[in-house]
Amino acid sequence: MVPNGDGPRNHPLLKDLDLPPLGIPNRPAPLVTGSLLFLGEGSDAIMGTIRGEGDPSDPEQDQSWRWGRKFRAYDKATGEVVWETELPAGTTGGPMTYVHEGRQYIVVAIGARDEIPEWVALALP
Repeated sequence: MVPNGDGPRNHPLLKDLDLPPLGIPNRPAPLVTGSLLFLGEGSDAIMGTIRGEGDPSDPEQDQSWRWGRKFRAYDKATGEVVWETELPAGTTGGPMTYVHEGRQYIVVAIGARDEIPEWVALALP
């Protein structure tokens, strides 16, 4: 198992430690293929807390790390991130895949409390 997301870095007790990614507390839905697992970092629209709640200049109050806009493909066997991209907002639903004219796509719903919900389609190589 590997963490999904980087996690807090700005807290005084953590900032000087050389920690690996710590993950974020969210409930994103995966898409699993033969060798890959696709997973977003989720959205504040799902967790019910507003992005950036607290004073972001105060590391002990900054909550902005709790959601991310990254969407990743993990190698199922090793947990290694083999691809990632940053979306316009966090994922709010499970990704879907389809083939159109011989090309495979992944579509995922995105949005947040302060972002317009929409669908994003990503073409696979």
